[in-house]
Amino acid sequence: MLVLLDNARTAAQVRPLLPAGMSCFTLVTSRDSLAGLVAREGAHRIGLDRLPQAEAVGLLRTLLGASADAEPAAVDSLVERCARLPLALRIAAELVRSRPAHTIGGLADELTEQVTLDLLEVDGDPQTAVRAVFSWSYRQLDPPVARVFRLLGVYPGHDTDAYAVATMTGTGLRDTRRALDVLVRAHLVEQTPGGPYQPHDLLRVYAAELAETAGDNTGPLTRLFDYYLAAAAAAMDTIVPHEAERRPDIPAPDAGTPTFGDYHAALGWLDSERTNLLAATQHAEPDYVIRMSDTVWRYLNIGGYHDDAIVLHTRALHAAEALGDVKAEANARRAFGGAALRTGVVLPAVAHLERALALYRQVGDRSLQAATLNNLGVGNRRRSNLVAAADCFRQALTLYQELSDQRMRAPATNNLARVLHILGRSDEALELFGQALAIARENGS
Repeated sequence: MLVLLDNARTAAQVRPLLPAGMSCFTLVTSRDSLAGLVAREGAHRIGLDRLPQAEAVGLLRTLLGASADAEPAAVDSLVERCARLPLALRIAAELVRSRPAHTIGGLADELTEQVTLDLLEVDGDPQTAVRAVFSWSYRQLDPPVARVFRLLGVYPGHDTDAYAVATMTGTGLRDTRRALDVLVRAHLVEQTPGGPYQPHDLLRVYAAELAETAGDNTGPLTRLFDYYLAAAAAAMDTIVPHEAERRPDIPAPDAGTPTFGDYHAALGWLDSERTNLLAATQHAEPDYVIRMSDTVWRYLNIGGYHDDAIVLHTRALHAAEALGDVKAEANARRAFGGAALRTGVVLPAVAHLERALALYRQVGDRSLQAATLNNLGVGNRRRSNLVAAADCFRQALTLYQELSDQRMRAPATNNLARVLHILGRSDEALELFGQALAIARENGS
């Protein structure tokens, strides 16, 4: 005999219904992992993930027949929009069948343009709707866990770690991890092995709806943004500690930040969170965007993420102009110019660097005048304007000498030597190459 216990909520709900004899086989389905049954009754757990892409496509082809064969690319897109969930796919197929004038691609486009659960409903049957099915799992959550789920809908990035979620909740890291574990067991959140957490797109939309109703939208994001900025600053202090005085002074958040034991740990965190750091600047206030740009520009340079740098520094430039902040505008233009040079966009880069130099002279920042002149020299060299390049490098070198900045004297001297060598002034170039080498050795470079 087979006993089927469907949609069980807890192990305690199942135990009284388990047959006593050995002749019966019991199959239990649940949105929970029912760990107690595994530990005490020796149950064998079989985890069911979302449908693999090929099987999800196969389900739609079975449901839609020839129309699916005629729009293979649209089928793939619709599968992704439905998060490879069987119920969502079946509802989508019914929508296509019930609207003969519409195409599969048209429905996929609707879901792409506006990710909404309203489309994934069946008229006259509210129980057969994706939102209703999600609600069955959500209603079983304890209030603190339910709040963590809602906040994942507010989160502006794609995936996240326990530190970020703990910051949003305002609770401790241990309680947050326990809540996330519950959500993973309930299949409301996915986690890669040892990696970040993320709900799929449809669950994210559902969580966002709940968060808006509960009024969870403002405070958690403010705390999250503060955390990201502080953690990024701590990582940069580990990677380039000698530039700490150039970066904004960022206070540590109440929830704390990860500890970076060495360069590689800090760089690894920045690599894993880069997309989220940039996503935060899409939603934060202008002052925040400026501080993020001033904090991570060197990391984006080191990592070769020049496209991301151009996006971030463009936002920072717009923010600085909106606030009328001259120093912030200069910083954004200098960082943008450096990133643009590395992507080969020389003329706009030089224009931004020239404007940054004028602004640094206006506010009297000689150190950043020197840095900007050095970049301008590189830009002019790439334009084959070697005389102007040499003049920029000389001015930068003079400023570094006056500021006693031994660390930057070596690259500025080397840059000037390279230009003089190209100009055919080999004796001067050779002498400067020797000076640059001596300075670098003295600095331990």
